[in-house]
Amino acid sequence: MKSQQEEYDLIQLGRFKSSQIVFIALFTSVLALFVMVIVLIEIEDNPRDRNYQKLVKVIYDDVLAYKKAEGLDWLLVENTVSKGVKITFDASLFTEQSLFTSARAKLTLSFYLILTV
Repeated sequence: MKSQQEEYDLIQLGRFKSSQIVFIALFTSVLALFVMVIVLIEIEDNPRDRNYQKLVKVIYDDVLAYKKAEGLDWLLVENTVSKGVKITFDASLFTEQSLFTSARAKLTLSFYLILTV
């Protein structure tokens, strides 16, 4: 049987390990915050990068406004910031019918109107 001292030592060791994990998590969070602040300061100081971000934001807003004005609910618009504006189709468009007929390069007629808009 373990003595009371050994049980007490095991409990203390468990508390010590859990406090280490909490400390490591907090330290990692502070480090990540510090890195993010440094990156944001560098972007704000560089006018070329800042102008690029502003241009991407304007394009993104224009595409969203066009999507709403034309009622294009199936169009997905995403601002990826680093790569620009990403425009894709909603995957539910292609669940019932394929975009291309099997082994042919001819586009299915029901999708032709969607792609020409």
